[in-house]
Parts: sequence; structure tokens; C-alpha cells
Amino acid sequence: MVGAMVGARWWGLDGGGSMVGGWAASMVGSRTGSRILRGDPRVRDVKFWFWGLLFASVVVAGCAEDAARGTDAAAARDAGAPDVAADVGEVDAGEVDAGEPDAAVCEPVCEGRSCGSDGCGGSCGACEGVCLEGTCLVSERCPPVGPFGTEEGEVAADAVLLDCEGNEVRLHALCDAEIAWVFEFADWCSSCRRFARDDVERLWQEYAAQGVAGYFVISTDADFNPATQELCTEVRDRYGLSMPVLFDPDANLQSALGIGRNAWNIILGEGMEIRWKARYSDRMVPERLDEALAHDAM
Repeated sequence: MVGAMVGARWWGLDGGGSMVGGWAASMVGSRTGSRILRGDPRVRDVKFWFWGLLFASVVVAGCAEDAARGTDAAAARDAGAPDVAADVGEVDAGEVDAGEPDAAVCEPVCEGRSCGSDGCGGSCGACEGVCLEGTCLVSERCPPVGPFGTEEGEVAADAVLLDCEGNEVRLHALCDAEIAWVFEFADWCSSCRRFARDDVERLWQEYAAQGVAGYFVISTDADFNPATQELCTEVRDRYGLSMPVLFDPDANLQSALGIGRNAWNIILGEGMEIRWKARYSDRMVPERLDEALAHDAM
């Protein structure tokens, strides 16, 4: 009874400290309670240590609660944070800089061409008829089926020639041209060299503009040997020729047209008809070309 009273009195005196008085009174009885009322030093020591322990417990509990709240907040942030890798996405292969192309790689050129060589050893396409400078030419007379001959008015047989890059070019590729002019050149022939130097390119520019097709064919070199690819390039550059320059190391043109190996001019009509051929006839070429064009225009 006295302990309870003492505890109540201590509450009134010390506020929140009444818990200590109540504990002391209930545990030790009225004698200890009377000591509390008298302000016994031992009781004051108990009160001091009790409050110290209580304060430490509150601090530790508060820190633990703050740590838990911090952990929960971090987890919430992690759960709601966007996935950086997902936002970045996969890199489009097309957006990767492939760098500059290797200069050594051959680039095929087939723009505007439906057939013939692509410049890299491949083809831009095949033709049922004849391929002339990248264009498929189809007519009822092409490709020629014969009979073939070597005289004027007859149909010329085919001949396999080579261009200055070493590619095969066929005589019958001229089949669908309304008019074609073929000049056979030998490097040992002085009149051939003079004609090539003074007239061939000028005539070619004039008549190609009117639809005439043609070949400049090299048969032999200055030592009477069969023409080579190197000679083909050298002659073309020597005379600045834009007319297609070919070489004939196997004399195929001579067999197809029944001609010798130098200074021949031949005019062919559509279907490879031999319209005119003559040797050492440079001055006659413009006249014969004009006649052939006029005939086809009728």
C-alpha cells in the first residue's frame, strides 16, 4: 500500500519518472518506498541507470526503424527505376559505321545496262538476242542463222574478239544495228596508222551520232605478231579513240569476213549483211556510210 502511494507521489514529483517509483514500490515494498520519499542516494542511482538504459533502447530502436525505412525506400526506387539497357535498345546493324569501302574491291557497274560485262568479271544479264553495249537487241534477223558468206550481200559469220580488258566481244553483237562500220588495223601498216591518227575518231563522232555502231579491230603489232591486250590499250590511248577498240589474236575476223590482216573497212547492215568492204579505202568510208544511211532511211 505504502509502495503504491510512494509510486503515485513520485509520479507527481517527477512526471515521466513515476514508472521508476512504481517499479521500486512494487518490488521492494513500503520500506524501499519510504527511502524514495527521503531521497535515498541508492534509489537515485537506480533511477539514473534506468533512464539511461531506456534512452539507449529508444535510440537503438529508432535507428533500426530508420534503417528499415531506408531499405524499403531503396527497394521501391529500384522497383520503379527504368531499365537503362531496355531504354537504350539494341543497336541497329544499319546504324553501325561500316567504315570506308576497301579500295581494292571491284564495284560492278550495271546501271543502264541489261546485259554484257559488269566490269568485274560478272554479267549484267543475258539476252535471247544480241547484247550491244549493254542493251539487248532482238529482231527477226538476229541472231543470224545463216547461211553465211564473205561476199557483199551475204550474211557474215560470227567472230570472237577481245576488248582491251580481255573480255570476249562477238562480231554478231552488231547484228541489230542498222549500220555498222568495222575497221581492221595493223600496227605495222603506215596507212592504217595515218587513218587512225587523222580520221577515225572524227568520223566515229560524226556517224555514231547518227546511230552507226562499229569496231576498231587490231590484228597484228609492228613486228607482224598477233595483237595483245597491252597493244590494244596502247593503240586506243595513242589515238584517243572512243570507238570500241578490240584485238583479234586468232584472226577470227579475217575468217568471218574473208579479208586480209590490214587496212580493211567493212560496212554491215542489219542482220549482219555485208554491204561493202574494201582495202586501202579510207577516203571512201564517209561516202559509203552516207549511202548506207540513206538507203535505210528510204
